[in-house]
Amino acid sequence: MITNMGPYGLIVPMWFCPVRPENLQEANQNFRTRSGENRDISTLSELALGVRYEGFTYGVIYHSVFIPRVAGTALYPTVYVLSGPMAGAKHPNANELYNWPRTTSDPNVSRVPILADQIAAGGGSKNLNNAGGGHRYNNRIVSTKLLFGDGRVEGRKESQIQWRWQGSAGWVAFY
Repeated sequence: MITNMGPYGLIVPMWFCPVRPENLQEANQNFRTRSGENRDISTLSELALGVRYEGFTYGVIYHSVFIPRVAGTALYPTVYVLSGPMAGAKHPNANELYNWPRTTSDPNVSRVPILADQIAAGGGSKNLNNAGGGHRYNNRIVSTKLLFGDGRVEGRKESQIQWRWQGSAGWVAFY
């Protein structure tokens, strides 16, 4: 995926949030370890190697993607159950008013984000104080950035950040 995004303008620094330089430092170290090179990542192929960690079959993006996609037989994340006996009911794992957009013409494209700085807590915790990621100051999450399908980027302060999706493995995503 990473190398295929080059023709669309992706360059190495764009993969990382400038507020979290430790992610780039960690990827550079992982690249050095895996490649045997004694330098930083400079190409998309090197980036793909640097963000692929032991035990993963894909590169870590350091962001939460809120575009509904198929996992197994179900579409997630969705705010409303799309099929089966609970079709149309509010999804118990979602904390959002509108469904996440599936296309650029979706009416919710300007209401809910498609990408956010990754903020997540394990063990099913919906308490932001137990989460990692985001923009931190004095060891607290103080803000995050959200990208909307209409191209707009919006900042959210700590007081506005809420849990939004609980995955099946107990991870809870916030924005």
